[in-house]
Amino acid sequence: MIPEIYLLFALGRQDVFPAGDIAVAGAAAALKGLPERPGPIELRTLAEAWRPARSLAARLLWHHWRHLTGRPAIDDLPGV
Repeated sequence: MIPEIYLLFALGRQDVFPAGDIAVAGAAAALKGLPERPGPIELRTLAEAWRPARSLAARLLWHHWRHLTGRPAIDDLPGV
């Protein structure tokens, strides 16, 4: 998963999907109405429909997870 995060954020690749990320899986489960978080293989299969913009899908899922959990973005933290 770490290489995918690096490709997505540091290199700005447009079609990278971190299927092992728990927040991405949780957000996908909430949006799709799944009874539990999908595993990496199931999530990667689900994300195939989002090609060639899977990086955008991952960012949107992270944003949705923040909304669901009430967690702040790094920019929202004091002193950052």
